[in-house]
Formats: sequence, structure tokens, C-alpha cells
Amino acid sequence: MKIVIEDYNGNDICSFKVNTFADGNGVDDVGDFKDCNYADMDEDDNGELYIRIQLEKK
Repeated sequence: MKIVIEDYNGNDICSFKVNTFADGNGVDDVGDFKDCNYADMDEDDNGELYIRIQLEKK
């Protein structure tokens, strides 16, 4: 599935693809970045892992 992030005015800011059917560790399931990239992986207060995506342009 392709995820497109846009601003309040509907302008595309970045996009990336997520393989929702993969059975990996999360990092391998996200890729094909455009105007953004993988920043890091962290754990929330409930012990759940999440991935941070970083914008490349301001």
C-alpha cells in the first residue's frame, strides 16, 4: 500500500510504501520513499515498536 502525506492545503509532502502483508520486523516492510526517509525505530510507553519517518524538505 502506498501512503501519501499531504499538508492542510492538499499538497503532497512525501510518500512511501508499506507492505501490510509482510511478516518482518517492520523496517523491511516500509520503503520506496519519496521526499522522506526512514529515521529510526523506537518503543512507546506500552512497549509497542514504531517507525519514525523523516521529511527531507522543509
